[in-house]
Amino acid sequence: MKHRYNRLGKKHSEETKLKMSKASKGHQRCLGNVHSEETKRKISEGNKGKILSEEHKKKLSKARKGLKLSDKWKEKISKSNIGKHYGSHLTEEGRQKLSESHKGKKLSEEHKTKLSKAWEYDKHITPETIQNMKEACAKRKLNSVSWHSEETKRKIAETTKRNWDKKHQSL
Repeated sequence: MKHRYNRLGKKHSEETKLKMSKASKGHQRCLGNVHSEETKRKISEGNKGKILSEEHKKKLSKARKGLKLSDKWKEKISKSNIGKHYGSHLTEEGRQKLSESHKGKKLSEEHKTKLSKAWEYDKHITPETIQNMKEACAKRKLNSVSWHSEETKRKIAETTKRNWDKKHQSL
């Protein structure tokens, strides 16, 4: 029977600790290990449908922050997004179809409350955005008077200013 050297009660030197630290960094344990297509498929299937906790999602997000993507990786992402139309605009015909499909729908009180709260703290409505919206309306020859009464305009202005002040007060 072979006996192993027992380090119980002994401490590693600072030099040894540094070497151990360097050796374990950068996923060295899996260096050179390439999964087969079948293994990748099994891993993928095993992970599908998993529900991640909010804490886990935050940890994943934090781990990816500040990560610099190579040009090759950016190109792959770009190719995978082809046909997904992120940020694209609808044609006039598409807008009409969408408008028609939404007409007559009744929103639940819960849904109305959620929409209200989402707009209440909208971080994108700045004075610059409002100015841009006014200019866009002018270009489209829309008269803002036909949209809102003077009282409604005043309330919107007050709310926007109050939200702007809240947002920039903490900065």
